Amino acid sequence: MQRLTTFRVAVFSLPALVLAALGLPLSMYLPNLYVENVGIPATAAGTVFMLLRFWDVVTDPTLGVISDRFAPPFGRRRSWVVASVPILAVSVWMAFVPLPGADALYLALWLFVLYVGYTMIQIAHLAWSAELAHDAADRGRLLAWREIAVVIGIVLVLLVAAITESGVPRDMVQEVRADAVRGMALFIVILLPLTVGLAVAMVPEPRHETMPITDWRAAALAVVRNPGLARLVVSDVLYKASTAVTGTLFLWFMAARLDLARFASLALLLYFVAALIGMPVWMWITRHIGKRRAYIASVIVPALMVFPLLFLGGVTPLLPGGEMPVRLDLGFVAVADTLTPDQIAGLIGVILYGVNYGAAPYLARALCADIADADYRASGQRRTGMFYSFLTLTEKTGYAVGVGFSLIMLDIVGFETGRGASNSAEAEFALACLYVIPTVVLLIAAGIVMMNFRGPGGAAGPERPKD
Repeated sequence: MQRLTTFRVAVFSLPALVLAALGLPLSMYLPNLYVENVGIPATAAGTVFMLLRFWDVVTDPTLGVISDRFAPPFGRRRSWVVASVPILAVSVWMAFVPLPGADALYLALWLFVLYVGYTMIQIAHLAWSAELAHDAADRGRLLAWREIAVVIGIVLVLLVAAITESGVPRDMVQEVRADAVRGMALFIVILLPLTVGLAVAMVPEPRHETMPITDWRAAALAVVRNPGLARLVVSDVLYKASTAVTGTLFLWFMAARLDLARFASLALLLYFVAALIGMPVWMWITRHIGKRRAYIASVIVPALMVFPLLFLGGVTPLLPGGEMPVRLDLGFVAVADTLTPDQIAGLIGVILYGVNYGAAPYLARALCADIADADYRASGQRRTGMFYSFLTLTEKTGYAVGVGFSLIMLDIVGFETGRGASNSAEAEFALACLYVIPTVVLLIAAGIVMMNFRGPGGAAGPERPKD
């Protein structure tokens, strides 16, 4: 197999750009839209998002097994990638641009269809990436490019929201949020077929023998019992749940706790720009301390960075001083206002938190690829899709728990949602506690789980710089 050129690596990564542009509004904007604009109760919306994600416990491993076992002439992985495009295009538009009278059942229906298409392309694209790599260095380069594409996709889709909300008075931001989400849907529906078309046309898929389907139960059991995968899966569930908590509550936290609704989308944009800048730094760290240690650092560091946000905002500010003028101006989008030191610190904290965003997902996928390779060498069976199906399942399980927990807890702690809602200082502090404390606990737990991770070689993870 020839080493992949930079051009092919870049083209191959393009669908990940659109998947990220889809994943971000799914976790951050859609729950807020259906609760605040459509009017679905927070508990009902949280239940829908949570239960439908748990359905992926069935669909993800099933599609992983099928994609491993069958090799159509067009390609074992490419066939699934292409087939997902029409499913996603229709369901994204229907879910992101709800029809008049949409309710919880409407949300459940279109989220179900969307998740099926999302699973198809995500598993196939990840497995394809692992099989394209010539060696560990090639794989690391490909996965890093893919994660960079993820951050670029998020930045671009956030531009849509930031431009839409730019210049809107603070009491009108929620009113235009539906327009922002509609713009995101249009972005995804247009770019998805273009990026997938380029990838399947320009990047070859390695040919693998069609494997018999009679041993799929034994193969699945072997994957489940893999000790390295078990730790990675548990850690990734915890990490993804933490990001789902902050993602789901972010817009409410910025609006109610910090009174920064008009800065929210622009702050998110800068958050992911920081993530893009941070990726080369984390790649450098990984080369010097190894994947396991870098992964642990990538989940512990953000826990330390998010904790101070608990004390910012509210009736009694943490930082002294009066208001001062602040203007965030990127040329095409700008927001200006007079802010307190707590609000400024909150914006800075959110942006710095973003430096770590891309590291843990990139490292988890790199470790999973190493585990799948070791399994192939030991068993002689190519089960990459199945391994990655468990890793994508952790993302969805963590997301389900994080989103469901966050929305249901909003009702339990008495935080009011919907148009015209008014919250006490105690309810706003409860929101801050929901935003920070579960996130910190989950991130630290994700790092602890990986302390004794044993890599394919039997040692406690690949530690040498060359890994």
